[in-house]
Amino acid sequence: MGPDEVRRRAGAGVVLVGARAIAVNLIGFAGGIALARLLPPSDFGLVALATGITVSLSLLIDVGLGASLVQRPVPPERADLQTLLGLELVLTSGVAAATAFAALPFGEDGQVIALVVASLPLAAVRVPGFVLMERNLSYRSIAFVETAETIAYFAWGIATVAAGAGVWGLASATLVRAAVGSVSTLLLAHEGVVAPRLSLRRTRSLLAFGIRFQATGAASVLKDQGLNFGVALIDGVRVLGLWSLATRLVQVAFVFAGSLSRVSCPTIARLIEAGVDPRPYVQRGIRLTATGLGVLLVPLVSAAPAFVPSVLGPRWNGVAPVLPPACLGLTIGASASVAIAGYLWAIGDAKTPLRATVVYSVAWVVVGLALLPLLGVAGLGVGWLVAGVLDAYLLGRGMAAHADVRVFEAMLAPIAVGSAAAACGWVLATKGGDTIASAVLAGCVGELLFLATLFVIRRRLLEDLWGLGLQAVRATFSPAGGEA
Repeated sequence: MGPDEVRRRAGAGVVLVGARAIAVNLIGFAGGIALARLLPPSDFGLVALATGITVSLSLLIDVGLGASLVQRPVPPERADLQTLLGLELVLTSGVAAATAFAALPFGEDGQVIALVVASLPLAAVRVPGFVLMERNLSYRSIAFVETAETIAYFAWGIATVAAGAGVWGLASATLVRAAVGSVSTLLLAHEGVVAPRLSLRRTRSLLAFGIRFQATGAASVLKDQGLNFGVALIDGVRVLGLWSLATRLVQVAFVFAGSLSRVSCPTIARLIEAGVDPRPYVQRGIRLTATGLGVLLVPLVSAAPAFVPSVLGPRWNGVAPVLPPACLGLTIGASASVAIAGYLWAIGDAKTPLRATVVYSVAWVVVGLALLPLLGVAGLGVGWLVAGVLDAYLLGRGMAAHADVRVFEAMLAPIAVGSAAAACGWVLATKGGDTIASAVLAGCVGELLFLATLFVIRRRLLEDLWGLGLQAVRATFSPAGGEA
């Protein structure tokens, strides 16, 4: 691919990945309501437990093997894909067999867990195809596969549970989801069936990068679990509920940042492969990510004092004070991570993002839990802010070895303007009372102040963001859909 094609596919990829996330969440929400009406809480909880175990085991045994092939400047040989599949099948089959051996003696509950975990080897079949689609920035195909999996899961689960299969219908839906995902990937990746094999030399090459890459994701998962457990232990499940709702309110921003992050590393790797120096794009990426997050988060923070009590009820009032520091921490950390971590992974440096993520995770847990007795749930938001600043600093320092990127300078304008606009909206919402009208007015005022001020002092930044957004949408709906 040439540089223009890489940029076109990357822009379409951001839109497609974001749309896929929204669609999957909506399908999951509707499907969850339907299943909740058909199943008792005990069955629903059992499958949730089994699914959580499966996700955790999948994270542990993945060790970033596919990522090591995605970031390489040289396309993987068929033998690399065969080795990747062989390793995945050995690991997933071993874990599934061990889980069955340990769980089956516990009766039906154990049998359900064993059935759900048995989906791992079936899902592993899709891994080589996903590597090729990620390398080619074929995000329309990826979005199709992941959406088809979700639809298949809920369609099978709802139909079989309604037919009387009970918890077994929902458990077996995990096998259907894995099968649909693997078959769809085989058809769309155009690589054909890859025969598994094992090669010690190629395995070492995959693991050298993959373990550090996967450890970065594992650190984030451990951070989330540590926060949840610590909050419940210190202040009880009520405060944990407030924290959980606060994170749900910023879900749209998570989708935006996650879409950029997923596309970042493959895009930079393909630009390097095409002979383009991607370093000038890093500082631009920081600015645009911070601006985009400001567009999404400023109205939320502005409206929070009126929105939370008027829409959710007064018992959720503790959520509003969390949002200002939490949204600021999210913007600082994500703006640096999307651009810099993507570049470092693309050049084979997985050590720096791992170190930054470990410090980020530990700082968030330690600071957030330490402040919890003093500030309540808002202390967790302050912990997020401290962690975000540390994450950006460490990534910027690691990037300094490759390019002169001024991390905090790049995000200063959108963050400063966004903070001031959100503060004005917050004051307006507080004075306007706990009404929906007050929330809407404050949100609109905050957003207009943010956009108008940036238009005056950084007009080029808004024009750049708008232009890239339009290009991405056009590429998404072109006949190729961002793919060749």
